[in-house]
Amino acid sequence: MHSAEFEEKGKPHPAIYTSTSKFLKIDPKNCIAFEDSYNGLLSAKNAGMRTVAVPDPKHFEDRRFIIADMKIRSLLDFDEASLQGL
Repeated sequence: MHSAEFEEKGKPHPAIYTSTSKFLKIDPKNCIAFEDSYNGLLSAKNAGMRTVAVPDPKHFEDRRFIIADMKIRSLLDFDEASLQGL
């Protein structure tokens, strides 16, 4: 488990995602980040990851989430077919 609270810079800086991918020895291009906030989404995008936005229902229509590779209403909406679409 890793958290942005352990990083010198918080989101939207990509540090949390880049350090986690280094720890896991996985290229960020081979990662998918699920984010519920715009700053988190920016962080993952700036790290070079593919992104899935899962915003709070009251923010689902927020146009800023358009930068996500995919936007879903619930994690339950993500399945193998979704993975193929990324």
